[in-house]
Amino acid sequence: MAHFDFLNEQRVERRRHFFEKTMDKTQKEAKRK
Repeated sequence: MAHFDFLNEQRVERRRHFFEKTMDKTQKEAKRK
C-alpha cells in the first residue's frame, strides 16, 4: 500500500508541475497581447 501511495504521490507531483508550466505559458502569452 505504501508503494501505491508513493506512485500516486509522484503522479500528483508531475501533474502539478505540468499544470504550473501550462499556467506560466498562458500568463506569458496573455502579457504579450
